[in-house]
Amino acid sequence: MKLTPVRKRKRVYQEIIEQIKTAVATGEVQPGDKLPSERALSEMLSVSRTSVKEALTVLKSSGVIHIKPGVGAFLVQESPRQLQVKLADLLQEKETSIVELIELRQAIEGDAAYYAAKRITSRQKQNLQAVFERLVAIEEQGNVAVEEDYQFHLAIIEAANNPLMRDVMNLISDNMLR
Repeated sequence: MKLTPVRKRKRVYQEIIEQIKTAVATGEVQPGDKLPSERALSEMLSVSRTSVKEALTVLKSSGVIHIKPGVGAFLVQESPRQLQVKLADLLQEKETSIVELIELRQAIEGDAAYYAAKRITSRQKQNLQAVFERLVAIEEQGNVAVEEDYQFHLAIIEAANNPLMRDVMNLISDNMLR
């Protein structure tokens, strides 16, 4: 039997970040340039707008882009090399134990659930209900609902309406899935 190493699957938002990194490296996108809109990016890459939003959130929290509400997302005014270093750091895997990640996630989620209960919008409530129903349906079929579990926890974080909390949870969840 001939076996080959298992390749780690990347999340969709990481693939989007890698494509932006390549565009910076090749000079297609320059510091200060405006990125295509979320809708345009999702169509160009054949991915959901949620994945594009996730990528933009990570890029923003890492200082690679800045977002002007109602205008768009722009690469920061740094040298292409500085941007490449930031993007490489974003995509670099860090060794962290699953137990440490779970403990950190639990610590944040307790407060997130509290704030979500106080701040949730009706749209977020509908989304949370739909995600929960998908999670239950997958589990009732006897399948492992990894992605659905992630979406459920993300919906709670989103309902807390705290962008920093969301960014931290995205990084934690990404490491847990790896």
